[in-house]
Amino acid sequence: MRGVRAYRRRLRSSLLIVVAPMWAITLVLVETRPIDWWSFMAGAIGTSAAALFVFLRDEPPRHIVNWRLGAEGERKTEKALLSLERRGWTVEHDIEQKQGANLDHVVTGPPGVFLLETKNLAGTITFEDGALVAHQFDDPDEVYRYRTLASRLRGQAKELSARLRQETGRRAWITAVVVIWGHFPEGRIEHENVVYIPGDQLATWLTSRPAPTRSPREGLSAQRA
Repeated sequence: MRGVRAYRRRLRSSLLIVVAPMWAITLVLVETRPIDWWSFMAGAIGTSAAALFVFLRDEPPRHIVNWRLGAEGERKTEKALLSLERRGWTVEHDIEQKQGANLDHVVTGPPGVFLLETKNLAGTITFEDGALVAHQFDDPDEVYRYRTLASRLRGQAKELSARLRQETGRRAWITAVVVIWGHFPEGRIEHENVVYIPGDQLATWLTSRPAPTRSPREGLSAQRA
């Protein structure tokens, strides 16, 4: 609620500058022109109906807004990976899980297997105390901390590794990657087996990765650490 109140305070002056003259003109017209009150009420009702329609269309519930932003970010990641697909890499998107949330992207190429989660974030994005943090541009007090992101992604990487072992009979090291679309001035960061990277650097970073040097057994052990 603090963020909402701050937003309303910032908006109040600008909104009044626009709305107050409109109200004044309306009252002057009603008082000086031959407009009966029934016609005025009909116009007000029609205008209110139009405003309600626009509001409901353009102001969906917060979870719908978050889903839309996430979907836009995933499409950006898909586009960034197209060049790798043309070079023979295997790229899968929105992989359904029997339990838990779907996996955003799984990429397989010469350097190994990568589990990617896309984050399409507003504001200035930083990495603080082992977590991704988004500071909103218009309100310094509005801060979002993604404290469980890394542990959840590592858990999904372990599950994917186990599934691939069951399907292929071989152990695989899964590199967990958070793909960030937004203002992330720190650039690429690696912390506790999770890589955080700006989306526009993703394809270049993936292709520059060396082939795995550790054995599959060593890789899986490291992932479990």
